[in-house]
Order: sequence, then C-alpha cells, then structure tokens
Amino acid sequence: MMKSEGKDLVKLGIDEAAQPQIYVRGVHVLPQFNREEFHSVIDQLPGEEPLTLHGLWKDYLAVYLENLCGKEYHDSPNLLILEPDAGCMFNAMKLWLDHDTRPETRIMHQDYFDVALDAPYFGSETMKKYPINVSLDDGLLPAPPHIRAHACISRACALSGFEEYFTITGNV
Repeated sequence: MMKSEGKDLVKLGIDEAAQPQIYVRGVHVLPQFNREEFHSVIDQLPGEEPLTLHGLWKDYLAVYLENLCGKEYHDSPNLLILEPDAGCMFNAMKLWLDHDTRPETRIMHQDYFDVALDAPYFGSETMKKYPINVSLDDGLLPAPPHIRAHACISRACALSGFEEYFTITGNV
C-alpha cells in the first residue's frame, strides 16, 4: 500500500522481499437487490396484507433492502474481508458467523461471533483450520443484522437440503 502511494520503501528501511505475502478476499455479506424487487409478493393469505420481499427482509431479518441496492451495497456494513478459502466458503454459505451457537458467546459483546461451518460438507482437517470464534471489534465492521441474516440463510441451506435442490436444478 505504501508503494502504491508513491513512498520509497528503501528510504523507509523496508525490505520489500522480506515482507510476508498476505492475500485476502472481500466478500459482500448479503446479495444485491434492485428497487423494482422490493414489492414482489412472497406470500399472501386470503384477507391479509401480502408479504413482500421488502417486508420479509425488514420484519423478519431486520435488514433494510435500501442498504443493499445502488452504491450503498458496497459500503462497509455489507463487506467482510476474509482469507481467500474462507471467502469462497462464506459466499457459498458453507461458513457463517453466528452469535447464537454457544451460550457463552451470547453473553459476550455484540461483535463476538462463533465460526460455524456446514459440518457434513467438511472433513475434520478442514474443521481444525478455522477458529472456534472470532471478534470483529477492530476496523470497519459489517452490520450485525447483515451478519445475522447471512447466518440464518446459511444455516437454513445447510440444514434443509436447499443446496442439494439447487444443485440438482442447476440454480446454484
């Protein structure tokens, strides 16, 4: 980063070759929406108000779709930086951050999460590679409702068989 800002690393006494190479992947926590989708009817019972896509996300997941469309979609409340393999698994909903997995995590700070993996998908060696929990207390953080919504959707995919259905139908 210093080099990209035009700083002379030699003058600063930094040996570029001796620096560790760190690779990260930025992921969006939730998908992008467009405003035309907001009023799509998800469900409607006779004699009741229809449940719209906007209402589903707002009332059940506490996420405002306005923050997931346009340029706001790329803002820090919807971004997370992970190592590349973890980023791929997060996007595939095979890894999620969950505040409710273990009782001791629930009583900790709002920014402390358990790392949950879709256990049947991974072998024991992969499971050992990831920490049991993480604290997201430094820097720009994703919005907690976004993290909770991603965990809810990921957990539903892992436990319900949706992923297998999507794979069979080719909608992955």
